Amino acid sequence: MDDYDDHDESTALSELELEDLVTTKFMIDADQEKKTVVQNENAARLSIDELEFARSVASPIEHRNSPVDHFIGNEDVILEDYDCLRRSFDNVKIDGADLLMNQILSATHADLMMFSLWDVIERSRKWKNTSRRTELALIDSVIGRIDARPLLLHVFFRRLTEIDIADVFKKALLNPTAPTKYRSLFRMTFKTEMPLRQFLMQLDGLSGAIPGIQMIGGSVTGIQTMSDGSIRKFLTAEVGKLAEMEHILANGTMHLMNGSVRLQFEVDEKPHVVVGVEYHNEMEFGGRRFKTIVIEQLVTPLPGTVPGRRVTFGPEELYEVVEFEIPENAPYHPLRYSHKIFDLIEHLEKANEGFKNVTCR
Repeated sequence: MDDYDDHDESTALSELELEDLVTTKFMIDADQEKKTVVQNENAARLSIDELEFARSVASPIEHRNSPVDHFIGNEDVILEDYDCLRRSFDNVKIDGADLLMNQILSATHADLMMFSLWDVIERSRKWKNTSRRTELALIDSVIGRIDARPLLLHVFFRRLTEIDIADVFKKALLNPTAPTKYRSLFRMTFKTEMPLRQFLMQLDGLSGAIPGIQMIGGSVTGIQTMSDGSIRKFLTAEVGKLAEMEHILANGTMHLMNGSVRLQFEVDEKPHVVVGVEYHNEMEFGGRRFKTIVIEQLVTPLPGTVPGRRVTFGPEELYEVVEFEIPENAPYHPLRYSHKIFDLIEHLEKANEGFKNVTCR
């Protein structure tokens, strides 16, 4: 107490001095003789050691007249956690195929069962920064993950070549093991310029190289949009003839005409796999022909692997069976179509004859 009483009040600290004591300061280390020095706008020399590194908080760069402003552009200064401030987001390229693959690899079982999470077909049509390597990596990862992939996945690819498409068909048919959990479908659409004849030759070559392969179904269809907006549908089983007459689809004298070939394959050693192959030659709104190849891999658990579930709708009893005969020459109209189905090859032959009779003046 005596010491306190004897203390000179003239030595008491003022408010400014007290505030100066509790304020964090960045002091220059006198032991270090050589330090990197940068010069600010006022020609004052500041040590880099005096600069506080920005953390994951409010950026000091947002404040005007901040000392950090003087260090922007200097390669020797690193702003932690603020790389986005050193470059524009416009220059960041995101590979959609690589991003989708990482999402599938990190997804939980519940996520894989949700259809809405994997509805990416329209999004994949807009991918611009993908590469051949990332698209092949995505396909290989999905084909190989039979029990850990989405129930239904449809992706559009634009970087793969004709040779890649043939390899994907072979992998989809031979590589997958039998699933043990659920049934899944992986549908791949590829942009191509390959004519139908060349595509069929590739399939023939693969059929000869894969033992036990067999085609279990196929159809060739066509849709024509008339000038009044109505639609005519066509059907044929002659795939080879359509390949020879494919150029007629682009005939300028015809109305908008789209042709499609659908084939299905399976292998004796892989009864749990069915691979569908489609070839589409369609007309875009701008008048250009747009060709795509679709490979669809359907894997189903073997009988007895998954407990069977049966759902019945309506009455189970069968009241009567009606037998009747159909004349051999009677036209065939599938009940699922409400109008007549025309023969595609016959229509193309007539259109080709009409085009030959046109005289150019």
